[in-house]
Amino acid sequence: MARPKNQSQRRMEIIQATHRAINSRGVASLRLKDIASEAQLSIGLIHYYFPNMEELVFAVHQSQIAAFIEKRKILLELPESPAQLLYRMISMGLPENSDDEVFRLFYELHSLAVRSQPHAELMATLWKEEVQNGYLEIFKRGVADGSFKMSCDPHDCAIRMVAFEDGLSVQLLSRNNYITLERALQVMLDYASEATGCAIIK
Repeated sequence: MARPKNQSQRRMEIIQATHRAINSRGVASLRLKDIASEAQLSIGLIHYYFPNMEELVFAVHQSQIAAFIEKRKILLELPESPAQLLYRMISMGLPENSDDEVFRLFYELHSLAVRSQPHAELMATLWKEEVQNGYLEIFKRGVADGSFKMSCDPHDCAIRMVAFEDGLSVQLLSRNNYITLERALQVMLDYASEATGCAIIK
């Protein structure tokens, strides 16, 4: 049994191993022995930290969402203009490519919300953070310093930005040949420029 001081680290190792196993097999085909193999731990030890698969998968989803939210909070602390922050926020919200492991894991886990209230609540938390403490916060800063002249209600614009992120990300991860990362990014930049009355460029 792990020493108490190492338990947090061990839990994180198991969560990270589960992340890799999901990206390799998909959440629907996930098996405990796959996780044990990735973590190089016994199934018994994994059971000690996570009594069942549902609890473990939920911990992975929770961890990924917390990390994503934290990255956005750090972004908002940068000493940059609202326009610069908006560009960074948009870039952060799209996968780097169709094999982006973080985004692929997100969409594997998000599908569980259809039949799981705990997972649905996690997604609602993510949505609220992205809208209210992400895009809306940047829009408010731009309005306050005079650099943004919003063409719609800032909250509604923030909702649209998150909807753009989600929709375009799904298409990119689905290997849709009709949309590229560069085009998806430009679509969002064009809308952001129109919505704020300020050129949002690379």
